[in-house]
Amino acid sequence: KIYPFYRLRWQIELMFKIWKSLCHIDKVKKVKQERLECYIYAKLICIVLTWRMIWAVAKFIFVKHKKSLSFYKAFKTMHRVKLTELREILFCDVGNISQFMINFYNMSKIKHLLEKKQKEPTSMQILITCLN
Repeated sequence: KIYPFYRLRWQIELMFKIWKSLCHIDKVKKVKQERLECYIYAKLICIVLTWRMIWAVAKFIFVKHKKSLSFYKAFKTMHRVKLTELREILFCDVGNISQFMINFYNMSKIKHLLEKKQKEPTSMQILITCLN
């Protein structure tokens, strides 16, 4: 009975590992404390914002298609490919956030699905079970 919770704990660790490896939050130049704090806050805001967007897409894919999203694949694409486009939408008023999310959803349902290796339930299935 404890195994599903252990798997969820592992998913949380993987989330932080993704943040560290893709966002390089562990690599900072020597700067003044104020600049460091600003840098860290900006990184964390960016991470949380993109993570929330990915989570929304993941829930939609799970509900509509009964498939699980690979958060690593989705976050990697969002961070390396789509982040500039997202910045332009949010800060330069170029584009539409709804269209951005639709495009990301369409890409994710094809390229970011989790490859199921075992007959074990996915983390999304465990979460749904625990919340019901």
